[in-house]
Amino acid sequence: MLSNDSDLVEPIRIVAEERVPVGVYNPQRNTKLMAHDLRKVCSFYRHVTRGDLINNQFPDTLCDAAGTFTKPAGW
Repeated sequence: MLSNDSDLVEPIRIVAEERVPVGVYNPQRNTKLMAHDLRKVCSFYRHVTRGDLINNQFPDTLCDAAGTFTKPAGW
């Protein structure tokens, strides 16, 4: 999950109780700024950089059973 939203603490806690690892990838460089409650319930957390996000995007154009589609230019 990519977030720093403490509203997600309860869903993460529920999943973690099922012994499913839940990782939080945080856009904050300083992990001390990460929501404290998130740190308590997740299995691990990592900092994610702008470069990570840029390098892990879907291609501009994709195809599925319905045809070809393209992401908006502003994305």
